[in-house]
Amino acid sequence: MILGREAIPTSGDAGSAASAPGCIRPGAAPPSAFLSAAAVSFTRGLLMALTLAYGVLSAAYFGAGVAKDCYLVAQTLPSLLSTVLMSGVYGLVLVALAEIGPSEGIAGQLRLVRTTLRQLGFVLIPLCVAATLFPRLVITLIAPGFGPDQQTLSGHLLPFTLFAMVGTVGFAVFRAL
Repeated sequence: MILGREAIPTSGDAGSAASAPGCIRPGAAPPSAFLSAAAVSFTRGLLMALTLAYGVLSAAYFGAGVAKDCYLVAQTLPSLLSTVLMSGVYGLVLVALAEIGPSEGIAGQLRLVRTTLRQLGFVLIPLCVAATLFPRLVITLIAPGFGPDQQTLSGHLLPFTLFAMVGTVGFAVFRAL
């Protein structure tokens, strides 16, 4: 005992690091850290590739003009929500999963993901339904200078972009596993 603490056994070699059975040395990564880093890197790379494909398909389909403007306006609210939610929720869920993993295992992690997805759904799905029922109001708030034809086109696109955003946020939470 040293000052109320248990002495940590050493290997006996001069200059070698102290080691105790069952203790992880500070700075030492668990064996699955490489796999976790590889999975996160892969999904980020996949996200970049899909974003590039999305931009190319969007430019090919809409071109430049009124239709593209309507699409960008319809994409404004879902982009804002997904950016805010994914930046906050993803980090929090990732940290919580790392803390839960050692004590509760995969079952605890899956329970956390289900709870998070359910809580996000309680917020996002009613918002999507309201925007689907009243798209013209939402578009008018986002782009007050749009004419009736542009509001109609943006209103038709808004439900698709909102429900795609729900899927994107759900995928981000699932990806945290």
